Amino acid sequence: MAELILPFKPFTIDEVKAITKAPSILIDAWVPKLLPWKHGCGVSGLDYMGTFAVYVGSRWIDEGSGSDRANKVVSALGSLTQDHMLKEFEAGRTFPAFPKRSTCIMVEAPDNRIGNTLRLDKLYVEFKAMMLKVFPRG
Repeated sequence: MAELILPFKPFTIDEVKAITKAPSILIDAWVPKLLPWKHGCGVSGLDYMGTFAVYVGSRWIDEGSGSDRANKVVSALGSLTQDHMLKEFEAGRTFPAFPKRSTCIMVEAPDNRIGNTLRLDKLYVEFKAMMLKVFPRG
């Protein structure tokens, strides 16, 4: 399988929709939460982690998560770097948790259906595969 080299440019809203398959109403709600992290950096769309955050948030909604929880997950992931996230995965922390109202920490995924379905390392593999479908040449 070809490897997609990122980041290469901000993703347009249409590209985010094509990659994530998220409903427009969710993308419209989350883009304003994600863009401030990059404000003033000349960014005119979502970066890689912002796009991944939309994908994850949409999957959380698909699995029955409430919008408050999905919003927190999207905001938390949108503020992470890819390197930081991958280091968390290496340490076995693949699930976002909110022990304090707005603070996100990564923890081991719970051993249940939700933990197995919404583990970020698993969703990251799915996301990269979807990226390659939209951008097959990288």
